[in-house]
Amino acid sequence: MPHVTKQDEAKSDEAKPDEVKSDNAAFSSTENTNEFSSCDPKLEITEEFLMTLLCYVGAARSAFISAMRSARSGNFELATQQIAEGDQALKDVHKSQTELIGYDQGSGKVQMTLILTHIQDHIMTTMLCREVTEEVIAIHQELKGLKS
Repeated sequence: MPHVTKQDEAKSDEAKPDEVKSDNAAFSSTENTNEFSSCDPKLEITEEFLMTLLCYVGAARSAFISAMRSARSGNFELATQQIAEGDQALKDVHKSQTELIGYDQGSGKVQMTLILTHIQDHIMTTMLCREVTEEVIAIHQELKGLKS
């Protein structure tokens, strides 16, 4: 996943969503003592980073919807696999989101944009979709048991 860069730095290195390193991270710092230094100016979050987050959260949501459809057709084993796929994608996105929040510490170091707000909305609705998916699958399992 692409990283976040300072406005005056343009790096093209890529990192996975769950990687955080001081020289190639979602948040980069020029100070070696603390990766998330409070002295850093506002960061610019690259469009590529944001689009990648959006793609990951979209993949998670899609997997959860597919799991509900698989359960409806009675394929509970596939539904379980699809939930696991969605969970992994959501875990990667959630970790990046948590790191952004931790870096910002409520001080405004991460500049909020419309797309970042849009992604936050997708993350939250996908987390809700995950919870609903479990309930829908349980209902389908009960219904399949009643029909048998």
